[in-house]
Order: sequence, then structure tokens, then C-alpha cells
Amino acid sequence: MTPLTETSRPPGQHLVADIDDGLRKYVDFGPGCPSHLAAAIQHSLLAPGKRLRPLLVLLTARACECPVEQALPAACAVEMIHAYSLIHDDLPAMDDDEIRRGLPTCHVAYGEATAILAADALQPVAFQVLAESQTISDQKRVLLVQRISAACGSLGMTGGQCIDLASEGHRLSEDDLKNMFDMKTGALIHASVMSACDLCDDLSPEQHSAMDNFGRAVGLAFQIRDDILDIEGETDVIGKNAGSDERLKKATWPALFGLEASRQRCDELLGAAIRSLGTFGPRSARRGPRVSRTLPSPDHLPSQVHQSLPPHAGKRRHPDWHTFSVHRCGAVKPGHAADGASDASRESPANSRSPGWYR
Repeated sequence: MTPLTETSRPPGQHLVADIDDGLRKYVDFGPGCPSHLAAAIQHSLLAPGKRLRPLLVLLTARACECPVEQALPAACAVEMIHAYSLIHDDLPAMDDDEIRRGLPTCHVAYGEATAILAADALQPVAFQVLAESQTISDQKRVLLVQRISAACGSLGMTGGQCIDLASEGHRLSEDDLKNMFDMKTGALIHASVMSACDLCDDLSPEQHSAMDNFGRAVGLAFQIRDDILDIEGETDVIGKNAGSDERLKKATWPALFGLEASRQRCDELLGAAIRSLGTFGPRSARRGPRVSRTLPSPDHLPSQVHQSLPPHAGKRRHPDWHTFSVHRCGAVKPGHAADGASDASRESPANSRSPGWYR
């Protein structure tokens, strides 16, 4: 596995490689697993994606000065949970999609029965990864299992998906729509942030609350922007069929409030997420150069996360997405990259059609 070392590269860039290496290691089942099942699992889990949720785990760990090595099993576990949910989400009985992350969906490539089994296998493997982690204490393993299982269960992601299916063709109130988003999408994103906090021994109540607020705001913003992309995006850019929400008559933020109000709400949430992290700036500054190389201020974590969020598509694409995205959240002025950002990190993913933007 690639060593988890500090480098001068932008936050998150080398961490994606570490995450992918970890995922490959955990799903190298050997000869004991039926080859068709293993191939289906690897097809869905290792497909090109943003790795937003595991990045949130590792970048939050850095912000809280927790060793990244300790957080990697949790990062891989949440990506496995996310991948299993996508397999189920794409099934004919649910959203009946044929493209995911730019590839045929699991049931299209391997058959519906094998796809169901692949998803069924990914969920326990995620908790096995947590249970067998040798980098954290027994107490922290239990905390992580509790946190992530709650986020993906009947009061979280699965419950939210149930509400989503039942809401097709219906107009929800703002409160009901937000509750559905918080459950089906926000719960696992929030758990990704808070899992890293569970690994830290010295977070103050104020810092814990700041991360809690950050995770909730980013989770809701992500789903609203995903709704926008379903309308404005192009299939070969977003890696899944555009327009599926309208086809299925889904309850979405743009359907209730319109596109412009949805964009504004998304930006408000991301701005609030950044402001909530102000408590980490002085702490990082006090701890000196080591921290400044990884997360010197709240700027880097939100900018990396905002880079990972789906970009505005179509006419709203910006030639300098990194600078634009951070500016829209109030972190830096136009034309000024966040501290430590390289030219490579400012390249526009929307224009390059990078598969790393796929959900």
C-alpha cells in the first residue's frame, strides 16, 4: 500500500490513491470467494469515483490531528457502505439505472441476482474491516460500528431511500424533503466526518460541535447539488443517466424551489460549513509547521470537499473550478487559490470530464 506520508501535494490528492489501495486490499478475497461474486463487488467498489466520503474521513482526521493511518479503515468502510447502496439504488426494482460512474451498473454487467449478492456482501465486509482494524482500540472500533451502522440503517440511509421511493409523484414540504435528504444522503456524509472525530482523544466540545455542523451542512448541500446535476448535467460527465429524477417523478429541491434557489441554498450551506470550522484555525496555527503543511486553516478542508461536490454543469461551468468553488464559499477572493493549492488542483474537472467526479 502507498505510504501515508505528508507531501506538498494538495490535500486529498494522494489520499485518494491510499483509499483505492486500501479498497483493493480489502476486496482481494482470494480463491475462497466465487469469482463471479468477487468480480461484481470489485466492479462497483473500484469504479472511478470522487471518494468524497472516505476523503471526508481522512481530511477530518488531519484537521483533528489524528493519524491518517488510524482513520483509513473507517474511510474504506464508509465507501463500501456507499457502494453497496449504489448497487441497490440502481436495481430495476428501485431506480432502474444502467450507468453508474461511467460504467454499466452492477446488475447490467453481472445480472440482477449477483448484483444483489454483491451489495449484500459489501455491507458486512465494511463492518469486518472496522472490527479487525489493528490501528485503533476496541472502544473506538465499537464507536465506529455504532456510528456507521446507525447512518446506513432504518433511521438513516435505508430509511431515507424508503421515503424517497414512496415520495415519487408527490410534492413534499420543505421540512419533509430536508428530512429525507438528511437521512438518505446526509447521514453517511455526516458519519464520515464524525467517524474521524470518534478517533480523536482531545477534541473540545466546541470543535466537536463545529465538525457536527460541518458534516450536516455538507451532506444536505451534496444532495441539493446532485439534484441540480440531474437537470443540468450530461450523462458522460456525471457518470449516470441525467434526467432520471424527472423520469421517476422524484421529490427534489429544484422541483420544489427551482434551480436558482437551489443553487443559492447549496452555496449558503457550503458557506456555513466553512464558517463552522473557524475554531480550528487558531489551534492549527499554535501547533506549528507540521499542521500547516496538512491543514493550516479551515480553507483546505472545505475547498477539497467542495471540489469533490458535483460542479454546476452546462453554462455555469467555470474555467478555474478550484478558485471559483472556494470563492463561492467565501474562503478566498477570485483569482487567488487557497494556500498550498497547485496548478493541477485548480484544473477544471467539469471541462476535463474526469471520471473522478462520478458519484
